[in-house]
Amino acid sequence: MAPPNMIPLPYRLYLMGGLLSNLLFMVIGVAAFLLWRPVAVGWGLVSVVLLLMNGIPLGFNDAQSLRIVRQDPGNQQLLWIQLTVNARLTAGASYADLPAAVYTPVKTAERTYFNDFQLLLIATRALAAQDYAGAATILRKPYDDGTEMMTLYFQELVQLLLLALLFSAPTDPLIPELWESFQQQPLAKRQQIFLVRAAHAWYTDHDAAAAQTALTAGHQLPREPLPADQALIDQMAQRLSQDMQAEKTTQ
Repeated sequence: MAPPNMIPLPYRLYLMGGLLSNLLFMVIGVAAFLLWRPVAVGWGLVSVVLLLMNGIPLGFNDAQSLRIVRQDPGNQQLLWIQLTVNARLTAGASYADLPAAVYTPVKTAERTYFNDFQLLLIATRALAAQDYAGAATILRKPYDDGTEMMTLYFQELVQLLLLALLFSAPTDPLIPELWESFQQQPLAKRQQIFLVRAAHAWYTDHDAAAAQTALTAGHQLPREPLPADQALIDQMAQRLSQDMQAEKTTQ
């Protein structure tokens, strides 16, 4: 659901939704299994654990997001950006279709995962526009500065920066370090993972067979949940295939 285009944002309605759903889940479950006391007790205990996990401000949960948004008005804007982007991309919009406001950097007193979301968003738009050098510039600064990020976002930064450099500057000395970091990431059956492998095989090792094998393996996986992400992967895979074909033709 897209948020209203207004600041202050009624952020409590969005962030308290998860906590309220956990509470409702507990009440309904206990009531439904009231005749089976062991099941009702077990259900209640699990629900309490879930409520505490989401209700204590730790890591990346609704309570932590609520605390962060309350601290700085800029974080309300960043939350609006994240909600707006998620709603529109889920509805099928491309990165070029998103409003310009979501790409305008928001300054906050303290960096949080809301800032990191926008950073990755801006870099992804550059990749979608085939501005690989521009995407590398955006992503390289936080990487070089050693900016702390939640694990999921850092892994995404490494993958996107590696792709941006492989497509724009395949001899960049940072690539081996990024490749080593990428190889240490948990295995995931995502098309983007195989695109990274294919690009590295071709632009760094000039191994056409390995690159084509990775591309083929990626194509056989389920499509990305968001059409915009799938379009980006297809676009970069096509560019890689064209570069491979062009060199083969000149030989």
